[in-house]
Amino acid sequence: MTTNGSANDFALPEGGQPHVTIIGAGVVGVTAAYELIKSGHAVRIIDRLAPGDGCSFGNAGVFAAASAQPLASPQTMLKVPGYLMDPMGPLHIRLRYLPRLMPWLIRFGWNGLFGDKAAATRAMHTLVASSVDDYMRIADEIGARDLVRANGWVYAYNNEAERDANQAMLQQDAARGFPFEAMDGAALQARLPGISAHYVGGDLVHGVGHTTNPGKLVKAIAAAVGKRGGEVVEADVIGIQREGGRVVGLETSRGLMPVERLVIAAGAYSARLSAMLDEPLPLETERGYHAFFVGQTLAHEYPVMDAGLKAVVTPMEEGVRAAGTVEFASLDAAESEARARNVQAMAKRMYPDLDDSGEITTWLGRRPTLPDSLPVIDRARSADNVVYAFGHQHVGLTGAPATARIVGQLIRGETPNQDIAPFRAARF
Repeated sequence: MTTNGSANDFALPEGGQPHVTIIGAGVVGVTAAYELIKSGHAVRIIDRLAPGDGCSFGNAGVFAAASAQPLASPQTMLKVPGYLMDPMGPLHIRLRYLPRLMPWLIRFGWNGLFGDKAAATRAMHTLVASSVDDYMRIADEIGARDLVRANGWVYAYNNEAERDANQAMLQQDAARGFPFEAMDGAALQARLPGISAHYVGGDLVHGVGHTTNPGKLVKAIAAAVGKRGGEVVEADVIGIQREGGRVVGLETSRGLMPVERLVIAAGAYSARLSAMLDEPLPLETERGYHAFFVGQTLAHEYPVMDAGLKAVVTPMEEGVRAAGTVEFASLDAAESEARARNVQAMAKRMYPDLDDSGEITTWLGRRPTLPDSLPVIDRARSADNVVYAFGHQHVGLTGAPATARIVGQLIRGETPNQDIAPFRAARF
């Protein structure tokens, strides 16, 4: 349910498992709430937006179970100068934001060139590999199975050089349990009717899935939390009260809210909250755009990534969504209409029969990214009743269920059943 009462309505219930307040109604926060309420905790979610209306609303919808490699890599760093020279390329940095971004970029570059990529990949694999099975289970439990697909996704190649560049990654993914099926141009056209004839081929990766409506899926999980007695409160968190090494309350736009246990899962806004606990973390915002072709359809059910453009087109419940590009700018900077139009143009290049004279909506989301491409999933050092769960970059949707399991274990004071050392906040 959504609570709209006064601050007096926010008293903590007595007895039972500790009450948990979760800041963040995106996929990570809502999935953590679902995990906690199933294990007997009373749960309250607080966010300035309704569940699923933030970054979780407009992503490409892919359960990228094979996508464990960090964003920071030597190959990525070599491509960055070329990306930056192209104003409509996959990566853009607003010049006025560059001075503030430089310390983060230096750390990102260092990790890309000298970081332990194999260790980072192993760590991410533990968060993303089970995502398709996790979502099928959750969807079955909450009656939302129609929103989940498990038929893989496709890389489409503009030339053989793009295919060759992808092979080492695909071979590594296959070794971790995600085999792929190579297709030449004719086979790609047969499997994906309507895709542009200029592609020389593609690879279908098995074991990957997608949701046909990510925002609706998050809302369905939140509704399941509500049916079990959980609360959803729409409010801004403007301050955190501490006593004796613990958080005891949140100062919100709706009044004071008492806290027994706290989870910070507010995506790109999480660093502002950790700073209130005297734990500044180097979280940056990768702003991503989408264009949604309302009411249109594709003749297949596979999400497709153009390996050169780094754009993804996904068939969805109410239309066709194209998502792509990374823009670094402040959290509050206005949307770039030019970049949103560019995503629309990318979709038309991939699927020429899409009708760009019909209704097309655009959207901007803010992906939370740390310089080593790994999230923070850990107990706060300055408050022993606080757990962090943020920084999942492009795989927040994918990694949410596994993250939720770890959050539940940390809240209960248990030792997680997997190594969370790579996700510790103290690494920064």
